[in-house]
Amino acid sequence: MDSISRACNEPVLVKKFSENLDTEFIGKNIIFFPRVKSTNLIAKKEGENMQNGTVLLADYQSAGRGRRNKEWFSPGGQGLWISIIIKNPDIKLNILPVVNILLSVVITKSIINISNKQIKIKWPNDLIYNNKKVCGLLSETFKISQHTILISGIGVNTGKNILFPEEISLKAGSIELEGDRQRELLLKDILETFERSYKLLIKSDFQKILKEYKEYSLTLNKNIEIIEPEGIRIPARVIDIGSYGELVVKTFNGQRRNIYTGEEILQKINAGAS
Repeated sequence: MDSISRACNEPVLVKKFSENLDTEFIGKNIIFFPRVKSTNLIAKKEGENMQNGTVLLADYQSAGRGRRNKEWFSPGGQGLWISIIIKNPDIKLNILPVVNILLSVVITKSIINISNKQIKIKWPNDLIYNNKKVCGLLSETFKISQHTILISGIGVNTGKNILFPEEISLKAGSIELEGDRQRELLLKDILETFERSYKLLIKSDFQKILKEYKEYSLTLNKNIEIIEPEGIRIPARVIDIGSYGELVVKTFNGQRRNIYTGEEILQKINAGAS
């Protein structure tokens, strides 16, 4: 990520990159780290003292994390590893499921816009290309003093011929952008699209975002298995996605259920994202 790295290491170029963003506050302060454990960890520790809308950008993460604290492989020069910090988010809805849906739609639209590659969303927020996961998202909120801090962590695999660890090599993939310039354009598009979508949330216009999420969904109208805590698997079909991003399913014995992000489902990916 040489072009972004140079921009973020030189104050004058950082300012130029930020000024070229068509945003009011997202990305007006960008902090670059050549190597870090996790941008989300830094945001948790230092977010209170950072400007609203600050973006933390890393070239390499040694301890990136996704949902359920799973490790996110973040090799140097092979992706976008960023955290966006929003202070006192003015969102009235149940914030984390809503923000994760927003992020899923934002990243999907930005990748399609920059690369024209067709991305689908596997519930709740896995972005799939060529039947493999190419992006991980993790939103977290916490309180420090008088501030509520929303951290939106984003990891997008962009490099070509990434050597993934063996344990994830069959499931992990990349959108394979053409060099640093395309990655820089993707970052710009993500930040601008995120701010526009966030403003819709503030206006409580979540239904528009949810509609787009459904259009990109790889899970809607598909058969899944609900995995109960005791390990029992219940076949079901996804018939809708609810107001907070929950799956609305109908089991094969006719029972209607809502499935939330903390619950386990099994969905085989066999078509649709290429």
